[in-house]
Amino acid sequence: MIPSFFLWLAQVYRPRLWILYIGAFYIGATTGSGGAIPSSLLTKEVFLLALWILLGRPLFSHALNDAFDIETDARNPRKKSLERGAHPSEKKLLLFVSFVALAPFFFLLPLFSSVTNIYLILSVAVILAYNIPPIRLKARAVWDTVAGGITVPSLGAAGYAIQTGTHPDLFLFLAAIASAMAIHTYASLLDIEYDRQAGVRTTAVAIGSVQRGLVLCLVLSCIPIGILFAYSLSPIGFLAALFPAFFLIEFFKKGTYDRAAWYRSFVYLLYASGFLLSILAY
Repeated sequence: MIPSFFLWLAQVYRPRLWILYIGAFYIGATTGSGGAIPSSLLTKEVFLLALWILLGRPLFSHALNDAFDIETDARNPRKKSLERGAHPSEKKLLLFVSFVALAPFFFLLPLFSSVTNIYLILSVAVILAYNIPPIRLKARAVWDTVAGGITVPSLGAAGYAIQTGTHPDLFLFLAAIASAMAIHTYASLLDIEYDRQAGVRTTAVAIGSVQRGLVLCLVLSCIPIGILFAYSLSPIGFLAALFPAFFLIEFFKKGTYDRAAWYRSFVYLLYASGFLLSILAY
């Protein structure tokens, strides 16, 4: 019983995604330190926060998402291969796991400055608003993309604020949000038909087709490139150009193809670009 519960918990946790959260936090702190190893990361308080971002934050977010996505997931074959789909009987347990995972967050807030807390609270508040009715931004076109663009960059901004005590540059923060919006939109393109059937009107559903969705991804992913070059951050700008290149290649791909396989390739691109970004941040 206990081993099966922990196996279930690991599936909810989504091990392949944890690096996105802690990676954003680490890159933000590294950027704030001017490229040196962030001294703030060596403190007990930040270690505890990083531990929550690594373990608690994914469980909080993904369990909450699964609890309110049961109807959509039941129609979605991706939830039987790339990700797990929740069973209706699991809803109460998922909500319990989500809020238990969130609880340490409230004890961590008093340890940090008000500037840092703005971004930590923003990240959590957007996750709640994205998933929980009646707000449920996930089912509101445009707003779902905006929400998807805020949650991870906010962790990076929190890491930066911990190191510097100040807000990150507004335009660089917006560049990160635009990039995250493109990533979120691309992932949601896999679910257009299933979200439509469940009455969930995401941006992808409103757009109506994968091709038009790829155009939106292309536009969003080009915004950070312009900002990065304007700030003379050309190495990171060239790295960011990998994303519109990926979207462009898929846009011109002819005939039928396995979109799930392309999504898996996209996840590997996220891993690789995040690793390179962590190096370039020094």
